[in-house]
Amino acid sequence: MGMRDVYRKVAEKHGVSIEEVKRDMQLAIDETYKNPKNSELIKKIKDQIQCEEEKPTVEEFVLYIANMVRNDQR
Repeated sequence: MGMRDVYRKVAEKHGVSIEEVKRDMQLAIDETYKNPKNSELIKKIKDQIQCEEEKPTVEEFVLYIANMVRNDQR
């Protein structure tokens, strides 16, 4: 399943557009990075995600979470 399919399924489930899903997910990532209480989580994520920017994109973050879940299921 590609990222477009993920966005589409979430959008359909919540009755919103794909653009709204992507925007809201990026806002959640951005807010997480603004909160100093999340510094340990952010350090862990940065160590494991090869981001081109300071913060991961939605795609980078979803792939990171998917890999975590996949590794936990093994």
